[in-house]
Amino acid sequence: MQPDYANGEMHGSTTAVRSITHTAMPATDRSRLAVAIYDNEIPEFVEAALEKIYCSIYCTLRRFRLYDSLADVSTYVATDDGEIETLILFRIVGRAVYVLNQQIQLRTEQITEFSESIFNRYRMAARIEFYALDATIDPARCSFPCQVVPRLEEQVVQLPDTEEMYVQHSQARSIRRWIKTFQKLQADHPTCRFDVLRRKEITKEHIQAIVGLADKRMQSKHKSSYVEEPQIIRFAELARSHGFVGLIYIDDEIRAGVLCYIAGNRCFVQLIGHDPEWNNYALGNIVQFQIILLCIRQGMTEVLMMGGGDDAKARFLAHRKIFNSVTVYRPGSLLGCNWKRYLGNETKVMVHTCKQVVKHKTTQSGLLGRTLAGLVAAARATRTAGRSVQQIVARPSRRQRCRPSRPDASGMS
Repeated sequence: MQPDYANGEMHGSTTAVRSITHTAMPATDRSRLAVAIYDNEIPEFVEAALEKIYCSIYCTLRRFRLYDSLADVSTYVATDDGEIETLILFRIVGRAVYVLNQQIQLRTEQITEFSESIFNRYRMAARIEFYALDATIDPARCSFPCQVVPRLEEQVVQLPDTEEMYVQHSQARSIRRWIKTFQKLQADHPTCRFDVLRRKEITKEHIQAIVGLADKRMQSKHKSSYVEEPQIIRFAELARSHGFVGLIYIDDEIRAGVLCYIAGNRCFVQLIGHDPEWNNYALGNIVQFQIILLCIRQGMTEVLMMGGGDDAKARFLAHRKIFNSVTVYRPGSLLGCNWKRYLGNETKVMVHTCKQVVKHKTTQSGLLGRTLAGLVAAARATRTAGRSVQQIVARPSRRQRCRPSRPDASGMS
């Protein structure tokens, strides 16, 4: 049977096709899968199929091209009755196999099938590295030694079918308050409006405006900017193919903005900025709330609001989701070339566990909770003070700022 590309299925010739029999698994339809591996090749059908299967902006060829190189990247395709079930891009570096797909759902059996194919085909491969998967590995069903390390978090809003269901949720008191705040803002400032720009309507200047607002807010907290010019260019390029921005204008000036990307039926928030001089109107909350309403109207299922800010984002009905990195080892290789990786992963797990314990304890009453909360607050204050000193030291003196620039060799200043 020849798969149909229009339906997100594979077509074309393959360099290697074989069937994998998993004796350790139940005798289901998964007992035999057709597997194809394209060495150092990404077939044409992959771009559309990746987005359809995984609905993740972090698993699109467009983003891979902007943030990485696709040189020496190979493709793994597992099909069931001609329909693609697993589609993975990977690169081999030395004895390690690095998977490019990020923030996607993979089941234990899919990871096992991929690992078996890789270890059988590439005899020098000693381990496989998955980054930030929405996956929980069941060791009893994985036939290879593996480690799972919490890598990053997202605050995820599961969207209902209608705006009314979202606004009238029993825990949406903050949301209803923001509606009144936005109405007051429009009454106090009749020029206030919320605009949405999509894909090719977005320019680099729009991204720079949002970054400028984010920087202004960071400076008010004595923190340094985290978005540089190369990143702005990538944001703008990806936005022109997958993005949209929501902007709040007051007197024709952008006072708040959000940059988001769309992949399938999911929205990924990338950048938020709002003018701290307008904090009385909670512009940051309002612009994010407007984005969520827009996503509901467009029939999306999730909004991923980036990590951190658990309490603040819980007001949007977001819940915390952890994405795990998974390392799968060739049997018998742990005491050889992989021992450093193994110990490093174990250390990361212990550090993450300690952080979670401290975070939990600081929210509890009692002497221990108050002590830990005080230590955390002191550490943050010290870090903030350090940033302020760095900014003062890095800032040129008044004499330097007033000094004219030195002419170059051509005599032009």
